[in-house]
Amino acid sequence: MRGAPKENPFLRHGTEVKALGVDSKSVRGAAGARDGEVKVFSVSTLKNLRNLQAHRTDVSGLAFTSDDSKLVTASWDGECKVFDMTSFERIRTLAKQKHRIRALCIAPDDSRVFLGLHNGVVLSIDPESPKDRVELSGHTDVVTSLAVDPSCTHLASGGWDRRLIVWSLESGKKVLDESLLAGLSSLAWAPKGLCLYSADHSGALTSWDFDK
Repeated sequence: MRGAPKENPFLRHGTEVKALGVDSKSVRGAAGARDGEVKVFSVSTLKNLRNLQAHRTDVSGLAFTSDDSKLVTASWDGECKVFDMTSFERIRTLAKQKHRIRALCIAPDDSRVFLGLHNGVVLSIDPESPKDRVELSGHTDVVTSLAVDPSCTHLASGGWDRRLIVWSLESGKKVLDESLLAGLSSLAWAPKGLCLYSADHSGALTSWDFDK
């Protein structure tokens, strides 16, 4: 006779969890909450490894670098920071501005960090030289989702303005600009980058064939 099933382990924040990230080896994860705290945890046990008081308010984005050595955080407080995952110390601040950061993603080769702002602007930042930044202006409302394709040639952005935009990262120009029925909530590229998936507030999931 089998024994009673074990309870699933869980990790608890004191406030609403707003963002999650997992490293490439699925060893460590990070959870960011409404109070600005980030908990770094073991993926296998959900044991809390370190608490980082990273921001003053809502954590809106978390992403590990490709070698898992750093964690990038973004918040409604308008700041984007980089933390070392050995010392758990802040290495640098990539952005500090007045508009809320609502979305975050990193290029697969770690060459750029992208931030979606509350005012509709997308910021492209060199994580090693934060003064090297480019503004991509195309949305007219909150940018809610960002995704870079596996080849690091295109960035997709979606927002409350119901627009899906795909940008060339070489030229900074739009290669696709489509209007949907509702504001976008999430974007993801297929592994080979030949298809882009979008989800929106109407409940629709749409696939976009992408001929490079």
